[in-house]
This record gives sequence, structure tokens and C-alpha cells, in this order.
Amino acid sequence: MVDDIIINGTGHIQGLSIKSDCPGVYKDNVFELGTVGESRRLEGFTLELKGKGMPSDMMLVYRAHIQTYGDCPDGERFKAGIWKDSKGNLWQEEGVYLGTKGERRRIEGIELKLLDKKTEKEYEGYKVQYQVHMQGYGWGIDDLENDLRDDGKLNDSFGEWAEDGDFAGTRGQSRRVEAVRIRILREQ
Repeated sequence: MVDDIIINGTGHIQGLSIKSDCPGVYKDNVFELGTVGESRRLEGFTLELKGKGMPSDMMLVYRAHIQTYGDCPDGERFKAGIWKDSKGNLWQEEGVYLGTKGERRRIEGIELKLLDKKTEKEYEGYKVQYQVHMQGYGWGIDDLENDLRDDGKLNDSFGEWAEDGDFAGTRGQSRRVEAVRIRILREQ
């Protein structure tokens, strides 16, 4: 784990983000955002990296699968702070909100990646890992690897992490993401 790079962010959470978005919690080198056991949808979020030891050319970018809209940013609804990777995929720049407010649309999945600001390629020497808490499935990374589907044991999927641009969540199942967990690791 990396203890000199801190993940910070806020989320728009069903029923809790009336006046402002809810802050996430950073503890034991893991950032957690959202709720567990309250049946609340995560509707959008902002993430950013901070810390004394963070390389100045490192940037976190993210994507989300949003109810009705699909994979975003899509260049149509979300235009600020967009980065394009070598495959032509659009990514939201850290510190810029991704999701909806006042539309009651759920985030259904996420993708995160570390980029080098200078080369716009994946950042070498580090990786970002993440997992989501999905409606009806609990913690995990998809519809097969999660608390309730892999073997039916609660909280045993904490060891399963998506990383560096992999998709975590579901598509086409109308299943809300309720919380996310994120960590940065140094590659060995």
C-alpha cells in the first residue's frame, strides 16, 4: 500500500446529499465512499489524489456506467475535464464531478485508472484498485465475484479488486452501486 498518496472525494448519495455531497472516508490506506446496508444509490462522485509523496505528473481518471446514459463521460452530457486514452475511451479528470444530481439515476459500475499527465499514458510503477458494494450482491467486482454469488458468504469478497481500468459493477441488470472502496498500490 502507498501511505504518501491520499484519495479524497465526495459522493451524491440518495437521500443524504440534500445540501451538499457527502465526503468519503480515508482509513488504513483505503478510501470508502457511499453507504452499506441502507439501500441508497450512489448517483455521482468526485475523486482526487493528494499527499506529500504524490508524483506531480500523476492523475486519477474515472468512468461510470450510469442508469439510462450508459458509460460516461460520453462527451455529450459530460464535457469538462475529459481525457481520451489510446483506445479512444473518454475519462473524467480527477476533481471533476461525474454522475447526476436531481435525476435519481444510479451509478451501476465504475472504472478507474492512473494516468501520466505528460504522456497521457497509464502511470507506471503504481496501480489503482477498487471494488463496489452492489445492490443485492454486496462487496465485489461484478455479478460473479461478490459476497452473495461466489459462495454466499458475506464480506469474503474484500480480497477481490478490479484494477487499472477494469470495470467493477454491472451493466444491464438495473443494479445500483451503493458504495466504492479504492486504494493505490506501488508495483513491485
